[in-house]
Amino acid sequence: MEMQLTIFMYFIYGLSFYSMGISSMFQYYRQSNFLFRRSLFFLALFGIIHGITEWLIMFNRSQIFDQIEHLLFFAIMFLYGISFFALMYFAYHLLDDKRKYEKIFNASVISLVIFWFFLIYLIIHINQYDLTSTRDELRLITRYLTAVPAGSLTVIALVRYSKKILNSGLKRLATLLNVLAGTFFFYTIFTGLIAETFNFFPANIINSANFYQLIGIPIEIFRIMSAIIISVVMFMIIADFELESEEKRRRNQTAATRAIERRKMGSQLHDIVLQKLFSLGMSIDSMTQNCTGEEHTKLVEARIATNQIMDDIRDFLRSPIIQHVDIDDFQAEMTLLIESFKNQIGTIHFNFNIPLIFAGTLDSSTLQGIIYIVREFTLNTIKHAHATTLEIDISSNKETILILLKDDGIGFDITEVDQNKHFGIISIKSRVARCRGEVVFTHLKKGSLCKIKIPWSKGEKNGK
Repeated sequence: MEMQLTIFMYFIYGLSFYSMGISSMFQYYRQSNFLFRRSLFFLALFGIIHGITEWLIMFNRSQIFDQIEHLLFFAIMFLYGISFFALMYFAYHLLDDKRKYEKIFNASVISLVIFWFFLIYLIIHINQYDLTSTRDELRLITRYLTAVPAGSLTVIALVRYSKKILNSGLKRLATLLNVLAGTFFFYTIFTGLIAETFNFFPANIINSANFYQLIGIPIEIFRIMSAIIISVVMFMIIADFELESEEKRRRNQTAATRAIERRKMGSQLHDIVLQKLFSLGMSIDSMTQNCTGEEHTKLVEARIATNQIMDDIRDFLRSPIIQHVDIDDFQAEMTLLIESFKNQIGTIHFNFNIPLIFAGTLDSSTLQGIIYIVREFTLNTIKHAHATTLEIDISSNKETILILLKDDGIGFDITEVDQNKHFGIISIKSRVARCRGEVVFTHLKKGSLCKIKIPWSKGEKNGK
């Protein structure tokens, strides 16, 4: 009966992580601007590999594969470690969405893997290749070197990302991310710290045997409960992401409807209204030739008014006010602008993070204003700042577009600069004002920082 219960527990344990991994992988391959969703590939790897590992432990505990017991043990240990290295990369992608420290992070992970392998070899060698007596020590080293750093990094990354989400106005999603972070925190303790007993700190004090004596419940129960909670919370987060997919479908339908209505309106104004006004103008011209005095003056004024109305209609048809800009077009325009400067400065880090659920209405005049602002800052960075790195970050909340422009050049102190002579600052401030936005310049120890907030264009938000 006890063996059946153990098998059932590990089956549920593995199923929780495996199902979370599969669902995360499906979500990863769905197009999204959410950073969390774009980072799900590594969380999916963690879930799938970790789930398979727990099932292998289930088979190992059932003792039905005694003939390959040592091989199964090493497979479990290495898959266990690999799953947590995947979790490290998930956390890194959340912490550093611009990949500025990718080489450093990769080098750190590789160094940790080498050190892990070295310790495994050293322990086996010291114990004269007696695998039976070294299993607990190998498991413990693997937990300390993989589960603890991966879990800790994941907790930090999730908490930081939840703050960004909360600032964007998505309280429910931020709460779910905090719950996920809290559960990973306890899972790290239950899995990474409370482990096998050994004669060095902290394993000689903090271990599964002492935990059982203190609580009266096996540590495996808490690990399984944590796994189930992680899986359930991830399903809830994924359900929230479905709102974004639905928003995208609805926005596409709305955009198509708008395009049809604009074409209809343009066609009616051009083919019907303008033609009738043109005919009216011709009639007025004909009548003017046969009139004199006050009547002639009134007809001339009517003709001028008719021409003005026709010009106004033509201007309206060309006006950017009715030219709705899609978020994908916004990103494409910015990418094209950044590409044009690639060869003029050492490194440009460009991050565009506007999920559709945050997107409001954007017209082409606001878009042109943003392009002008980014271009002006970039040109000033190239010409005057002597910078080697430029960072351009465009994100949003439900109310505003948030633009961060940062370089590592010589910088300037806005309080000491004669802004009347610094045409770059004047131009940026003027264009931000036209977009009804706010701008703040900050002098850094190395470089300058420009933070801009521009409200979404007037009109209905989120396509509603």
